Amino acid sequence: MTSAQALLEKPQKVTVCQLRGDPKLYDHKLVQVTGFASYGFEYSGFSDPSCGGRYGGLWMEFGGKASTGTMSTVSGLNRTRSEPAEVEGVAVPLVEDSHFREFDALLHEGNGNLVHAEVIARFFAGKENLYGRKGWSGYGHLGCCSLFLIQQVLSVDEDRRQDLDYTGEPVQPTSSCYRFLTPIDNQSSERAAQRAAEDGSHAYAFTDPDRVAREEVAAQSRVGNAAAVKLKRLSSSQQRIAYEATASGSKGRFTITLSRPYWLSVEAVDRGKVAWVVLATIATCDARADGPTVEQLK
Repeated sequence: MTSAQALLEKPQKVTVCQLRGDPKLYDHKLVQVTGFASYGFEYSGFSDPSCGGRYGGLWMEFGGKASTGTMSTVSGLNRTRSEPAEVEGVAVPLVEDSHFREFDALLHEGNGNLVHAEVIARFFAGKENLYGRKGWSGYGHLGCCSLFLIQQVLSVDEDRRQDLDYTGEPVQPTSSCYRFLTPIDNQSSERAAQRAAEDGSHAYAFTDPDRVAREEVAAQSRVGNAAAVKLKRLSSSQQRIAYEATASGSKGRFTITLSRPYWLSVEAVDRGKVAWVVLATIATCDARADGPTVEQLK
């Protein structure tokens, strides 16, 4: 298929969850999808929080000669390619209009942002159970994912607020030995926290980030008492706060990052009210008195 033919083809409206749920069904199909684009070091994705996978599942790239400029095993920081995109014999053009330019600018603001958009893309499933991996993969960093090549951006959420976090990258601890106590894809927990704030059971999450942080550390350290947690703010803004924390009765330190994620505002009951949620909790190797040894954490 030529680039001219691709631009005349009518896309099939689907969801990110449908693509991830049955990749073979949509292999090589032109699809129209709404979701969240994101990129950073060794990841470039198009995702939907309702089925997870911001850092896996769909590897996002641009058609034509444009590139996301994602540093990974399959690409570098260059924003252009010498030849137009062609995958498995299928040419994928790119409509570089005002919508695409706005989308691209928002995505590359700072160190990479989350952007909500509706796009037309060519989907390539990859191979099933490749190299013993479960599911579909073969494209992207270390062959992690199926491929999602954007052909046209139809609309972009251009709303940018000072009180919302558009990045999603946690603060790293200074210790050389640590582990994440929360999943890398923590969106299901973030959504649950937003719902709990909205239904009133944890309404304090809208206004009291310190309490959110203390209760998280109390639970993760197993001390069970938020009053036993001491917090030190490492950084603070309207959209993100990072703490170093200790808990009486527990060894070591915790680094906890709270966020008011942009993506939660899209599905919030009131877009103006986004809760403080736990983006990541990281513990030094000795942070739990009854926890694993240093060797087990490596």
